[in-house]
Amino acid sequence: MNRLLAVALLLLASPALAQQSPPLELSLEPVEGAGPYIRRLRLRSTRAQQVARDRRLLELRVRPRQGRRRHRCTHPLAPRRVDASRVAAMSAGEAYDEWVDVRMYCTGAALRALEQGAIVEVHYGFRARGRRRWVARQEGERRPPHRVVGPELSWPPNPPQEVEGPVRVRLVPTTSQGPPIFRLRVTGQGRVYLRDDLWSFEVKGPLGSMVCSMRRQPVVPIVDFFVRLGRRPRRATLDAQAYCPRGTFGVQGVYEVTPRLELIYDGEAQGVHAQTGTFEGPPAPVRVLRRGAPYVEHRLEDLRTHQESAHE
Repeated sequence: MNRLLAVALLLLASPALAQQSPPLELSLEPVEGAGPYIRRLRLRSTRAQQVARDRRLLELRVRPRQGRRRHRCTHPLAPRRVDASRVAAMSAGEAYDEWVDVRMYCTGAALRALEQGAIVEVHYGFRARGRRRWVARQEGERRPPHRVVGPELSWPPNPPQEVEGPVRVRLVPTTSQGPPIFRLRVTGQGRVYLRDDLWSFEVKGPLGSMVCSMRRQPVVPIVDFFVRLGRRPRRATLDAQAYCPRGTFGVQGVYEVTPRLELIYDGEAQGVHAQTGTFEGPPAPVRVLRRGAPYVEHRLEDLRTHQESAHE
C-alpha cells in the first residue's frame, strides 16, 4: 500500500517538476588562451521556442572572498525591453554562443574584487517582469520567464602586474562614447623630461592589435622643463586620435591598452641628470561605447582568428 502511494505521489509531482525546469540554460565558461576576462556565454534552449539572444542581458553579481559588499555588474547599454532584432527561434537542445569581455560589465570596485578572487553569480535577462521583458517564450505563453540564473562561479585571483623601476607609468581605466582620452600617471625617482611624442600605446581590441604612436619631433630640452618624480604622480591627458589611426576604436567593446614611455633626454647638456630608457605600464581596460550602433555578434571563431593573428 505504501509503495503504491509513493508511486502515485511521484506521478503527480512529475508534471510540476517538469514545469520547474528552466526553458533556457545559461553558462559562462573560460575560453582557452583568451585571458582571464574573456568568457563564452552559452544559451541552451531546452524546448522549441523564441529566445532573446543578446549578450547585453548578462548580469554578474560579484561577492568578494574578503568582505561582505556585493557588486552588481551590467552592460552599460543593456536594453530595457527585448530587442526584436535579437530574437531567434531555437529548437530543443540547440545552443547559442558568444564571447564576452567581463570588463565591459564590471568596473571599479567590482573589477578589483575579481582581481582578488570572488564568487560570481551569473544572471541573464531583466530585473522586472513585463510584456516586452522576457528571455524565452513559446507561442501563446502567458508568463514567459524574464530572467534565468546559471551556475555560480569561483573566480580565480588575477592581481594586477606590479611595476618596478625608477619610472613607473600607469593608464587609468576609462569609458568613452567614441575615441578615448588617455589619462596617464607617472611616478618614480629622479628627474625626467616629459613630452607627448615620447608616449606610445599597444592596443588590443575587437579588431586585433596595433601599436599607436605620434611622429617624434626632436627638440633641445629646456632646463626648466625637467621635472622631479615622487609619490605624487605627474599627470598627462592625451587624445587617442593623435596617436592611433582613424577607426582604431571604431567598434564598441573593451580595448586593452598598454602605455609605454620612452625617455630620451638625459639632461647632460643642461647640467641635469635625468632618467632615460623605455618604461612600460600594465595593460588597462578602455571601454568604448557606440549608442545606436547595430548589434555585432561576438562569434568565437572571430575571436580565435584575432588570437592567431596576434601571435603571428
